Amino acid sequence: MDILAHNKEFLWGGVRKAWIVVKDKKVLDIILMDNDIYLDKIPSWVKAIYDQYPAIFCVGKENCTFNLSEIKKIAIEAGHPEFGPRGGKISPTSILSEAMDIYEAEKKVQFLKHREKSKSYLAKLGKVISCNCDAQNVYY
Repeated sequence: MDILAHNKEFLWGGVRKAWIVVKDKKVLDIILMDNDIYLDKIPSWVKAIYDQYPAIFCVGKENCTFNLSEIKKIAIEAGHPEFGPRGGKISPTSILSEAMDIYEAEKKVQFLKHREKSKSYLAKLGKVISCNCDAQNVYY
């Protein structure tokens, strides 16, 4: 199936998920499902951890090397409370888990908005199909 070459999103390799509109066996338009998260919507201390250790948020903490005490220091310097509501110290593991939960929640909210906007736009062109695609092919 032909993909319109004007789409700048195809400057990548590998297979990704997308929504498409097809007419006469040609893809009229395509929008990739994965969207970038805008970090301005998350607390500054989460952004500070992300800036220093972005891989933790992309591939998960079990697949990364990081320093928990450094993460705690970064978070506290960027505004995370050093002590819990009852006055006890907060563990670095708790801070990292909280940061990842906040990041994932915001990512989900942003994806839902991206999906709604994308599908609404594509629906004006025709029937929207979810698929996998690479730079040359669409698989559905």
